[in-house]
Amino acid sequence: NIQFSISVIYGDDEDGTSNILLNKLSSIEERYGTKITSNIITFPKRLDGIQKLATLRNAFLYINDLKDYDYVLNIDTDIMFDNHTIIKLIKDIQNPKLDNPGIVAPMVFIEDYYSYMNSYFYDTMAYKIKDKNFLHTTPYIPIKLFGADRFKQVISVDSVGSFYLAKSSIFVKYGVTYGTYLRKLDQNSLHPQRKYESEQVYMCEQIKQKTPYNIYVDLNAKCYHINLQKYGMTWH
Repeated sequence: NIQFSISVIYGDDEDGTSNILLNKLSSIEERYGTKITSNIITFPKRLDGIQKLATLRNAFLYINDLKDYDYVLNIDTDIMFDNHTIIKLIKDIQNPKLDNPGIVAPMVFIEDYYSYMNSYFYDTMAYKIKDKNFLHTTPYIPIKLFGADRFKQVISVDSVGSFYLAKSSIFVKYGVTYGTYLRKLDQNSLHPQRKYESEQVYMCEQIKQKTPYNIYVDLNAKCYHINLQKYGMTWH
């Protein structure tokens, strides 16, 4: 017995993604009666890409009345997932055996339709554990190199991103927001051109500082980031 509302916040749109999404959502609204709202944001000039993302995510917090909801499910537009992934995250965040979970996320793999064990972990920008990149520093290493048994547990992490379920009280009661800060100089960074750290890492650090909640990733839950090696960075 789960009720959803869908909120779409978008800014610069160079490839028509928003029209595709809004047309699809309108058919969902008509078929299922799901409440859907959409808002377009005009960015100030000279914003870095990460700053734009922080602006979009904060707009979502300000535009929607989150106190009417138990959870916020954050999904980036370049993520594919199965419906059971959402149910699994809800069960995780309600699990009394976990120590006060505030956010739970699945693993984010590169799109791969052929074999789960040939999938590649992706989101090293936002997933961190013990102040380091999650699992490894290169996002294109097959998970089978780490052994299947490692991926059957829920573990505590520092931050997550791309796709996650969060308790709405994080934003309503404790006033957590998204933001940016300068990246530490890292010559080995996969994104050396990025001046700012991930806005989701910033948000997760606020959770650790302002709230009693902990952040988890379910290693046995998965979603997929679009395969940039297949479609190219221009699409992304």
